Amino acid sequence: MKNEHFIILIVLIAVISAVYIAVLQFSQAPSYSDSSDSLKKGQQSQPKHHNVQRPNETVITPVIIEAQWNSLYNRGDCLTGAQDYAGGRIGEGSVFNLPGWKRFFDMDPNLTTPFLLQFADSKEESNFHVCPFQRAYKGELVFYVLQHIHKSNWFEAPISDVTFEEAKQLHKERRQDGFRIVFENEQLREDLKSFFRNEVIKSNSNKRLQ
Repeated sequence: MKNEHFIILIVLIAVISAVYIAVLQFSQAPSYSDSSDSLKKGQQSQPKHHNVQRPNETVITPVIIEAQWNSLYNRGDCLTGAQDYAGGRIGEGSVFNLPGWKRFFDMDPNLTTPFLLQFADSKEESNFHVCPFQRAYKGELVFYVLQHIHKSNWFEAPISDVTFEEAKQLHKERRQDGFRIVFENEQLREDLKSFFRNEVIKSNSNKRLQ
């Protein structure tokens, strides 16, 4: 009888111990909601890799182009005969040799060209002197700048016109006077606008082929 009681006692102790261990393990296990919250926090803490801009990268926008142009235009100075593109050679004393202008020439022509052409008809007198002649009109300066952006001069435009040919001949002796004949002719001025728009298209086509 005593042996039976002893066996029953041992069994009860074993059952109670098993229940206690099970309860203890259950109380220490993380709940589903806790695991879900942890997962969400982990996902939120993961770095996002899309649309990441490099710290030192500057995105050129129309606003930046306008600010740069206004700064350069308002400053004025002397072109010293560097209004035409000459294979990248710019006289040391020319304002076009300054870093600000060189940066402007190197900006995206898809943005700078339409921006500049909105001023192409302006006969506002600028503060830019065209040695040894007169101050450039604002629209006149625009075409000089476009020449350096596209590395193409106005007299290279494929325009068949008697006045245009006369202007090209005069340009060889008096460059500003030659160009002004073209600039002050409304139709020729429109033809030059189209020429520089086409230079943008040609440049984009060449890039796609590379």
